[in-house]
Amino acid sequence: MAVRSTKPIYLVVATTLSPSSGIGYNGSLPWKRIKKDMDFFKAVTTATSPPVPDGVLQHGKALNAVIMGKKTWDSVPRPYKPLSDRINVVVSRTGHRDLAREIEEQLNTGQKESDRPWKTVNDDKVSILKVKHAEGLDDHLTDDVAAHPIMTCQSISAALDYLENRRKGREINPLRNVFCIGGQQIYELFLNDNQLRPRCKILQTEIRKFDGPDFPIDTYFPIGLSETQSSHVQELPREEVTSELNVDLPQGDAEWTRAAATDLEGKTCRVELRVRSWQVVAS
Repeated sequence: MAVRSTKPIYLVVATTLSPSSGIGYNGSLPWKRIKKDMDFFKAVTTATSPPVPDGVLQHGKALNAVIMGKKTWDSVPRPYKPLSDRINVVVSRTGHRDLAREIEEQLNTGQKESDRPWKTVNDDKVSILKVKHAEGLDDHLTDDVAAHPIMTCQSISAALDYLENRRKGREINPLRNVFCIGGQQIYELFLNDNQLRPRCKILQTEIRKFDGPDFPIDTYFPIGLSETQSSHVQELPREEVTSELNVDLPQGDAEWTRAAATDLEGKTCRVELRVRSWQVVAS
């Protein structure tokens, strides 16, 4: 196993205030759309503007990685697959080669003739999907995988080992930050790993609905996100998040900010939201 970085791994999650720590319903989010939260999610997972570390030779644009489970990948609408300007990492127990073939077929179905097709390069532990260039596809994993690379793997260990090599600047698009974006089982893998747990920081968008019934919930974040309810986390100052990730919080200097939401029935409702950050405490 490769020597791991000690850099933070950010778990990005949107939770309901009531019921507490709700994150999903029927395999998807408990709402159809909250634009203000979507805008923050994109901003924080694509921001790479802090300086490149000393000693790292950067040939091209640095990228962040977003690690997700198969269900989360499936829940992303087709026009947004893969999440742009990020290394998309999809983890599934079914095996990285079969998953890569499935995703390749998904992405190539319905493409225009002028679109470059997605092709897969397999390794022992990971598969990489990248857009085939006009001059052909190199059958190895070390060249530029374009602005929308996708990686499939069978474990978070295999994913992190591969990503650490990108962080060293050996690729045209070196790695900057790593984000885990769910779902519940993938969050649990990070939080239950004794080596990874101390590196985990949680970026929580807390959603408070203030008209009509609560959002329906059947899936919850694995640990309580409150210092009064849990000994597993400590809240971080908001200034630490904004400076560390070079991103503004949606609530600014206020406690909450109001936003429009669309519920699962397509009805508009009103919510308040705020982003909080937590350091996971080693057990």
